[in-house]
Amino acid sequence: MKVIILFPNSFPFGGASTNRVIHIAKGLIESGIETKVLITRSTEKNTNNYNINISGCFEGINFQYLVKDLVWPTNILHRVLVLIKGFLKILLILKKYKKEEIAVISTANYGYISHFILYIFLKIRKYPFIYTVDEFPWRIIHPQKYNRIFTEFYLRTFYKFFDGIVCISQTLLDYYSNKVSSKCKLHLMPMTVEPEKFNCSKEKYLEEYIAYCGYDISYINGKPYFKDGLEYLIRAFHICVFKFNLTLKLYIIGENSDFFQHLVSSLNITDKVKFIGHLSSNEIPLYLCNAKILALTRPDNKQAEGGFPTKLGEYLATGKPVIISKVGDVQQYLTDQVNAFLVEPGNIEQISIVIMKIVNDYVKAVDIGKNGRNLTTTEFSYKIQGKRLSKYLENFYC
Repeated sequence: MKVIILFPNSFPFGGASTNRVIHIAKGLIESGIETKVLITRSTEKNTNNYNINISGCFEGINFQYLVKDLVWPTNILHRVLVLIKGFLKILLILKKYKKEEIAVISTANYGYISHFILYIFLKIRKYPFIYTVDEFPWRIIHPQKYNRIFTEFYLRTFYKFFDGIVCISQTLLDYYSNKVSSKCKLHLMPMTVEPEKFNCSKEKYLEEYIAYCGYDISYINGKPYFKDGLEYLIRAFHICVFKFNLTLKLYIIGENSDFFQHLVSSLNITDKVKFIGHLSSNEIPLYLCNAKILALTRPDNKQAEGGFPTKLGEYLATGKPVIISKVGDVQQYLTDQVNAFLVEPGNIEQISIVIMKIVNDYVKAVDIGKNGRNLTTTEFSYKIQGKRLSKYLENFYC
């Protein structure tokens, strides 16, 4: 059996979606299934060109960009042409496979019409068409962006194109089970991690710190949208500094927007907070492993309800104390003060209390962190989940 993964984002260096695809591909390859990643469009910017190879092999994964220029054009017409060329290239590549057991995994929404054409094309060739979902439909999370009538039509019909759907959370599996055809096979694959990458040596830093890693803010129709609740963490940290005399610093890795810069300045904690900026995937483990505490204080919103952040797996893999909000599927895997420290979403006072609780009994907190790491070698291991996914895919040809 062979698997083709269609992916529209940066590869092999990128964000959470890139890590998800890497884990899916590596898990399948190590389970004996030949897998290739096709990147369907240009993904890079002139200002941050992290990927430079049109094709290659990364950690055993063969990948290929379906475009000649990796830089995503600024002109709208050029963007449309790039998307069309990439889509046509998908069809040409898939057409070359004859009488082979092929499964096609789509990891993002390329548009209703594109997926409909793929659905017809793969149906004729009798190849299973699989879709991966990491959150609720964007039309549900941000309904104000879309036409209501088409959204209703889209939600009734789009997910019936697929023979299978792989969900990152039980919440999503329950939701999409009501959207698919009766023959569609659903599969639960939670967030995954490579714990081996977080066995990095501890270095003696000049200061001790709490770490957050990610990009929290985005803009929808010109308005800011926050997915990780970094503001809650910064405000809780402020309480710890001025009320409890906390000496730890706060390292913010990735996010570097003016909004948070101004917030830190207004709270008079500029000397306590460091904006590290973007780090490569090779640099991140070192910063996380050397943190005293790792925090992800997500808000209670639709995106958090359905999602399962991959950075949580990276946090747990360090074996350090992890603070995480009670959102989504978190409580199905983690128990407060057993393998993590769970807080109510948006409760700034509670977050500050938990930070000080960890600091004041750090030996016990590290034991709890070690229990969290155990999950990354079992339930959250990409190898274990890869074996389960391979069996799921093989069922389409039984």
